[in-house]
Amino acid sequence: MGAVGAGADPKKLVLNDVCEHHCAQLRVRFPDAEVICGDIKLHKTQARVLAHKGQIALMGASLNCQPGSDAANVHDPDDVRNDINEVVVALASQVKPECLVVEDVVGFRHNQPDAYRRFTEQLEDVFKTVEVVVCNAKHA
Repeated sequence: MGAVGAGADPKKLVLNDVCEHHCAQLRVRFPDAEVICGDIKLHKTQARVLAHKGQIALMGASLNCQPGSDAANVHDPDDVRNDINEVVVALASQVKPECLVVEDVVGFRHNQPDAYRRFTEQLEDVFKTVEVVVCNAKHA
């Protein structure tokens, strides 16, 4: 919604979510967008995203917030939910967007320091410029 609010053409949106209900809502809100419903960790879903290689100016991704959230009592460095981080970088390296915006909780940096370091290093291997911006975070 932020991209559309900033002037992006909804006809050029390619949206992905794993939840069928969320996908249905995306189709209602953005009827001209392509909505790819499926687990981004699966090759068949990735293939649908990769069909847009070289055509995406702005790519956005959200990481799983639970492993790094300050609200969690356990911050297991081996939490498999952090595996999505590598998927995001791998897809972005192939899609080659002009800009990648990744959203996660601010606690990712201090609750999952090894995963955060690996993720930012992987981004730096793919993109010329990597900038971390903390927005409206109480605990930054």
